[in-house]
Amino acid sequence: MVLGTYLIMKAMIGSWDSVEVEVPTRLGRVQVASGSWEAPIDICSRFTSHHLQISMLPESHTSSARSCFRNHWNPQRFEACGSAFFIPAGNEIHFKSEVKHLQSVVCEFNPGTVEAMLEQQLDWESCALRAMLDIRNRAIRDLCRRIVQEIRNPSLAAGFMIDALATQVAVEISRHIHKCSDGPSPCKLSEWRLRLIDQRLSEEKSAPTLEELAELCSLSVRHLCRAFQETRQQSLGLYVAQRRAEHAKRMIASGMAIKSVAYSLGFSAPSNFTRAFRRATGESPKQYLERIRAEKMTLSLG
Repeated sequence: MVLGTYLIMKAMIGSWDSVEVEVPTRLGRVQVASGSWEAPIDICSRFTSHHLQISMLPESHTSSARSCFRNHWNPQRFEACGSAFFIPAGNEIHFKSEVKHLQSVVCEFNPGTVEAMLEQQLDWESCALRAMLDIRNRAIRDLCRRIVQEIRNPSLAAGFMIDALATQVAVEISRHIHKCSDGPSPCKLSEWRLRLIDQRLSEEKSAPTLEELAELCSLSVRHLCRAFQETRQQSLGLYVAQRRAEHAKRMIASGMAIKSVAYSLGFSAPSNFTRAFRRATGESPKQYLERIRAEKMTLSLG
């Protein structure tokens, strides 16, 4: 489902073909709108508000929709979207679809107002983003249907009712996302991020900082370290040290001088390399070299 992206695209070139109604709420606004396009959609957009969009067309209408959270995922990663789609403020979406006609209800929420109401700062971790592309929460869908009913068949105090329903939607969305983030399946790093880390560690240059690896994976340092710990059952810092030590061992075993190994790996002095190697392996580079030479000697005599 692609409604938030459609909204931004139409804003760039004009407006929705038809906005049935727009109702301001304490938290933002609600729209019932439709649009038509001549070609399949392929567009990147960044959102400044939280957006919930639910298609009012048959679910088969959204079967071709694919989206990528560009500031969190590999640019080549596109995941299927459902008929209900939520985009947290500050996220950049790359959306593709064969859809050319849209009819939807759109709820926009001001981030600061929502967080003040909930009395907490929402943490939209990337481990929950996939769940946002296909929201199958019945309470949220039912609330949005009631909003549409109030909009199309207004009765006494309809504006107050729509505002109250939109507020409930915001609460249900926050509960839904927190449940996805904090449920029994903890957040883990995807395989492509693990490959990026390993590829960087295989390079013969200075060890990467946590900031560099976080930028490489399009994550915060905090999130990267927490997710790596959950995935590999060890700290990222320890993993980096061990991988560098293994690389150094291979270089030493190949006959390369210890001093040359130190400079090749980006250490400013051999003494710094020796300390790092000892912390990671429990022995100095010289002790390691002497041990493997002794082992080779024993094998040759045997």
